[in-house]
Amino acid sequence: MRTPRVFLKTELKANSIIELDQNISDHLKVTNKKIGQQLHLFDGRGNSTFGNIIEKKKKTFLIKTNKNLNFSKKLKPIFNLGISEIKNFDNVVKQSTPLGINSINCLSSERSKIRKKPSQSKIERWKKIAASSCEQCGMDWVPEIYSNELMSWAHNSNDSSKIVLNPRATKSIKDLKKAESLSIAIGPEGGFTDNEIEKLEEEGFISINCGDMIFRTDTMPIVILSMLNFSMRDIS
Repeated sequence: MRTPRVFLKTELKANSIIELDQNISDHLKVTNKKIGQQLHLFDGRGNSTFGNIIEKKKKTFLIKTNKNLNFSKKLKPIFNLGISEIKNFDNVVKQSTPLGINSINCLSSERSKIRKKPSQSKIERWKKIAASSCEQCGMDWVPEIYSNELMSWAHNSNDSSKIVLNPRATKSIKDLKKAESLSIAIGPEGGFTDNEIEKLEEEGFISINCGDMIFRTDTMPIVILSMLNFSMRDIS
C-alpha cells in the first residue's frame, strides 16, 4: 500500500516530534489512520522524510520523524510562470505544479477578462490545490503563488532567461539555450497586445512561437512546460 504523503508548512526536522495542524489531522481521521501508521512528510522546499504516528490526540496527531532528512533534486523548479487569470485557474495550478514550477503568478493585462484582483482567500485556495497536487504526484516542491500586474512582474523578474509566447515570433523552443531559471509569460485569450509584447521585449523577454497549433489559455501552460522540460532538462 502506498505511504500517504503529507505537506507540512512548518520546518521539517529529522528525529523530532511534530504536531500536525487540525486540517491535516482531520483528513487523517477520515482516512482512519492509526498509531504506528507511516507517513511521507515533505516541506515543499525539497526536503522530505518518513515519520510514524505516535499519539492520537483529540484534535491532532503527533508524528515522530526518522533520523534522515532527504533533499530531492527531482525536477527542482526552474520555471516561473506568469499567466493571465482565467475562470478555471484552479486547473492551471493543479496541472502545472507536477511539471517543476517555482512560482505561479496570476497576472492582470490589457485583455484580461477578469479585471478584479484575486482575493487573498482565492490565492490561499490555489496554494492548497498546489500542495494537494504535490501530495498526489510525488513532487517535493510546492510553488509559490502570487498576484501581479504584468509589467510589474516582468520588471522584477531576475531569471537568467525570459520568454513570452507570441504566435508571430520567428524563434521557437529549439532556439532556447538551457538556463538555470526561466520566466514564462502566457497571455489571455487573444494573447498579449502588441504594446505589451514590445514592453516585455524591452524587459529582456524573448518572443517564442510554439508552432502552428493553437491552444486554450488553460492548456498552454501544460504544453509549454512539457516542451521546456524535455528541451532544457536531462530527463530519461
